[in-house]
Amino acid sequence: MKTLFCNLSLGCFVSISVALAQSWTDRGEYDLALLLRSEMVPANQLALISQWKQKYPDSALRTWRAELELDAAKEASDWKQVLAAAQEIFKADPDNCTGMYWTTLLTPSAEPTPETLAAGGDAARKLLAAASTKPRALSDAEWQQNKAQFTALGHKTLSWIEWQKQSFATAETELRAALQANPKDTEISSWLGASLALQKVREKQLESIWHLGRAVYTDGEQALPGAKRRDAHALLQAVYVSWHGSPEGLDAVGQQTLAASVPPSDFRLETAAEAAVRLQDEELARTNPNLAAWVILKRRLQGEGGEQYLKNISSTAQLFKGFVVRSAPAARPKEIGIAMSEPAVEEIVLKLDAPFNGPLERGALVEFEAYPVSTTTSPFIVSMTVSRTNLRLATKTE
Repeated sequence: MKTLFCNLSLGCFVSISVALAQSWTDRGEYDLALLLRSEMVPANQLALISQWKQKYPDSALRTWRAELELDAAKEASDWKQVLAAAQEIFKADPDNCTGMYWTTLLTPSAEPTPETLAAGGDAARKLLAAASTKPRALSDAEWQQNKAQFTALGHKTLSWIEWQKQSFATAETELRAALQANPKDTEISSWLGASLALQKVREKQLESIWHLGRAVYTDGEQALPGAKRRDAHALLQAVYVSWHGSPEGLDAVGQQTLAASVPPSDFRLETAAEAAVRLQDEELARTNPNLAAWVILKRRLQGEGGEQYLKNISSTAQLFKGFVVRSAPAARPKEIGIAMSEPAVEEIVLKLDAPFNGPLERGALVEFEAYPVSTTTSPFIVSMTVSRTNLRLATKTE
């Protein structure tokens, strides 16, 4: 965990102790601090700081002592104590850059008590304010390098706090801002995908798959650590199967998500219902291609944009076979009702340019090449024009 924020280290002790000479409670406090200065082992430094706090709890140097404690705890990789020290610093001085940064960074790893959530929220909002106004402690170069990082971190921690309150929609908003500031952070992608999934809103599940996929399939420096990656993968698979009906194609979608931190506007994924229809269509096309072609045409005409689709195909001949339901006039018909999906249920009306050369028996199988011109909805019937030469009797074996 690295930051360009200022940290007071034990190496600064001599110059600081001289400057603060009149702030020591007594000689005993000063001598205890001198022992701390000479200690190089972080664990021993923390033990001496603990003694200092016990003997001088109200020391005028409490904030500086907490900064030394934070520095030693970092060296010891004791992140729980780093957070405790950061919270102490932030409580004493809300504008202290070290306190606000480490409190914001480590809050999501802490027990979500009301006190922790309140302190973390305050620190995160302070950090976001610092991200819009350069702190005095940072140079211009450091500011330009880190303001996006601070913005992402502030929104990320606020999202975690909202998550603990089960406010997943608010967490989503914070995470979108975090991802915009730092699109390389796959943990943000993972959290955003999870927050979308947990809202259980159908329209958000597809985007959830994209963000979880990116978090799971990213390798290298930006990869999630093992346990977090496994958890994200389990959630991704559950959401994907719920949407698509099976895990088929998940790896291909996962690779697709590596192209961008957010899904493109045309990102689509076949739903379970669509997959079921597709499989039915494939089986029908194998066993009865004539009926399969009619089912697909009918679905397109009945679906969204059906009227425009009809206009687009009105000059394209449709080749079908169907059973005669009715014909008029009986002797030499110019209009023939055709059943396609079910016997005796009229679905197509053929309008001939010239009379057929004889009567057509009910149930006769005819083959025709016709042009769709109009539809009715109740019942759904497609009217088609057909040339007399493009209509003929057929046999069931053809």
